[in-house]
Amino acid sequence: MFAGVLLAGCSSSSDWGRQVFAGAGPDVASLKVTGTEPVRSEGPSRLSPDGTRVLRMTEPCVTAVDGTGERCVERDGVSVDLPRAWWSPDSTKIVFTNDYWRRFDEPDVWVFDVVGGELTNLTDDGVDDYKIGDPDRAARIDLLPSWSPDGSAVRFARGVPERESVELVSVGADGGEVSTVREIDCGPHDLVALAWSADRVAWTCGMDEPEVWLAGLDGGDPERVLPGAEDEDRMSLSFSPDGEWLLVDSITPYSQREAPDRGLATAVPTGGGDPVPVADGAVAYPAWSPGGHALAYVEPPGTVTVVAEPGGEPKELHTADLVLAPDAMRLGWVYGSLLVHVDGEPTLLRLSG
Repeated sequence: MFAGVLLAGCSSSSDWGRQVFAGAGPDVASLKVTGTEPVRSEGPSRLSPDGTRVLRMTEPCVTAVDGTGERCVERDGVSVDLPRAWWSPDSTKIVFTNDYWRRFDEPDVWVFDVVGGELTNLTDDGVDDYKIGDPDRAARIDLLPSWSPDGSAVRFARGVPERESVELVSVGADGGEVSTVREIDCGPHDLVALAWSADRVAWTCGMDEPEVWLAGLDGGDPERVLPGAEDEDRMSLSFSPDGEWLLVDSITPYSQREAPDRGLATAVPTGGGDPVPVADGAVAYPAWSPGGHALAYVEPPGTVTVVAEPGGEPKELHTADLVLAPDAMRLGWVYGSLLVHVDGEPTLLRLSG
């Protein structure tokens, strides 16, 4: 079982926000799949933390897992950077920016309330278009947003045109003044990934030979934890829920709609030490458990596997002809469920143990 306290009767998204985990995560030795449930969503999708909704990655729409209750971002001129859009911890909101990477739209940070349908611009700077070579000096390039653990704030990177550094900043989930956490030496064009834990932040800098850096939120010099690599993009960063590990992965091997031979993931201990592989053998689409530092992944082409910690002993959970990540980046592991694409269909694997 997951160590910690799970409040009885927690089925709604508001209840989910009151669940408390001690951080030990699942008991991998007893973890098993007890059933499967189809998800009524076409194309890539991202599961909400309470396991009741999915964000479709081909259009800015949210539905329940049974396909009902659709809510879509409906505002002219708002392009949604869906690959970098994320659920709030209580599963009631989505945070995203305008699509800077593909459309070169000048990005603000937006919050979409999937319950009421309200759309809020948290960082409107009055600039709508970003012109390469002649950018508006008033532009504030807001990128890579994510939520604080309690959902009360949104954290992101803020750059200005032609500057080779960005500020890591925070703003209240309902808006207000933006506060600076720290500055890092990586310009907005080179910052390709950003992740936060309770006391640390990690980022990937560089398009051609990306380096991964780690720093404390309370100051101090950053540490380069992975040197540059020509054959990796390192565009996927995530801390384990207990903050003890940083997972670094590249999405290029997953860009085809077929099983990759393997991924390029590695796990970095945040307290110091050498990186370790997620597990022996081929590893694709690794994702952290809701608590602790267990990881689920796919051993291509179709074996869903779990380890209790990076480098641990693999345990098989489920097999099929072909298993892919639901959002083409990582599996979707929330308490009691694991979202995967099984033989082309989004499917919830129900977990117990």
